[in-house]
Amino acid sequence: MFSINLTAISFIFLSFISLSSALVINEIELNPLGSDSGKEWIELYSKEKISLSDYYLENEDGDIYKLSGDLQGYLIINFEKQWLDNSKAIIYIKKNNQTVFQTKELEDLKNNDLTLNLCDSEYILKEKTKNSDNNCSENKVKEEVKNNQTIKSDSNERIFLNKQQDKIIYSKDYKIRLYFAYFFAFLSIIILALIYLRKL
Repeated sequence: MFSINLTAISFIFLSFISLSSALVINEIELNPLGSDSGKEWIELYSKEKISLSDYYLENEDGDIYKLSGDLQGYLIINFEKQWLDNSKAIIYIKKNNQTVFQTKELEDLKNNDLTLNLCDSEYILKEKTKNSDNNCSENKVKEEVKNNQTIKSDSNERIFLNKQQDKIIYSKDYKIRLYFAYFFAFLSIIILALIYLRKL
């Protein structure tokens, strides 16, 4: 009976890890062609099925957009009015006032059809890929400028505000939860191994 209970607890811990980073902002239309009002959108993605009832989006100005329903795969959020800034934009996903995902500062000063695609923890200006996998293939770099400028290529632009901000920023609370998840996973593996070896 004790062994069965430990196995159940281990399963709960491992499930918690799989959900800890399920929801991400996958693509962003920060500066659409023409007027921004009514044309801005973001794409959410979750591999696992999750309920969005307690989630909401928040921008750098503190404006809130509440989410609802269930999500598994892609979800396009269209904003009825201008909600995103073309520079120094930050988008948060929050749940019960806790940040679960946060972008770095984003910038798109060109009025065109390119969108910011999430590729290897970076947001890259590329052709839009609504409701499908991002096109993260690398192209030949024509011009590279270090520090606070962009790296230009055939069909994308990598955004680097500085050397410390070239990856997604996760909140302190999110990191703590993630560390606990890894700890419990490690503990669960040890417990399962001990159960298997009949040492408990």
